[in-house]
Amino acid sequence: MELQLYTLNRNPVLEVLVMPLDQAERDELEEHVQRQDGATGVRVWNTTLLVDYDYYDYCHRCNIPFGLIDVPVRSEAEAIIWVCKNQLERKNLPEERRKYLIGKLSLAEREHNQQCLHEVGYSAGQQGLSLMKLAHYNTLKTVVRGRIGKEYHFSYMTVRKYENYALALDTLRESYPDFVQEHLAGRLRLSIERIETLSLMPEDRRLRACQRWLHKPLESSSRKKKKDGAPRKSREQKQAALPAVSIKDMPVYDPDAEMISLVFTIPSWRRSIARVQEVADVDRASREARLRLIEALMLLEVTADKLIDVVKEEPDERL
Repeated sequence: MELQLYTLNRNPVLEVLVMPLDQAERDELEEHVQRQDGATGVRVWNTTLLVDYDYYDYCHRCNIPFGLIDVPVRSEAEAIIWVCKNQLERKNLPEERRKYLIGKLSLAEREHNQQCLHEVGYSAGQQGLSLMKLAHYNTLKTVVRGRIGKEYHFSYMTVRKYENYALALDTLRESYPDFVQEHLAGRLRLSIERIETLSLMPEDRRLRACQRWLHKPLESSSRKKKKDGAPRKSREQKQAALPAVSIKDMPVYDPDAEMISLVFTIPSWRRSIARVQEVADVDRASREARLRLIEALMLLEVTADKLIDVVKEEPDERL
């Protein structure tokens, strides 16, 4: 590997997919570069950087020659796929950025497969290539979403939701990139629905809303500090402050009751589904019955996905 102080191109479409290193990671990287003297190299697509932006910037600041590692991608769509998969391997990704990368990966795979389908289709026309090879580049949305969902443990509907989320963030980035950067860093905690709503607003309202949300965490943080700084009551004081309860009083509201009830109900649904799989004669069932069952199951999947998104967030993170 030849070491030089190369000047490389930076593609904004690819660079926004890469999460910047935090201070500890940056310090570790700089020590590594000093030890290796630039020999590790940066990964490139021709003369375009793919992911090693901090490495590249540090080498230029310190005049350290470095090598190039050529990644065999042929188009921007294929480069997006490679970068998304590379970033999804990182263990410290905020959930907001992980969702964004899944959406971008799905959109890029469909675009890349469309290009491959055209190329292979032309080759098949010239050489009589079998249709099995064409099927490898299937561009159906359901196929791509299903494959990505299986690889990263998401449902088909969740991948579709993340596609729309990625498109909405790309729209917002055009007018307010700082807002998107803060959101992807996990510091704003906006829901997917909120992001999509913001992206559909007129330009002037969108800008005002982004500015408001961008500064809201600072206000929330200051309020939290004031709350934390207030003196706390001892357990004895709290118990003394509790009102006396008689047997005629209404029962105390249990916030877990509805969820626990659903937890006990779901196994019966699973048993019903399993019974259909084992007993029902699908081949003899009418087309109408099968379509109604498919529709009901897909609606159940969408509802479950929405509930999972709500439940796994902390109460003070839902906006």
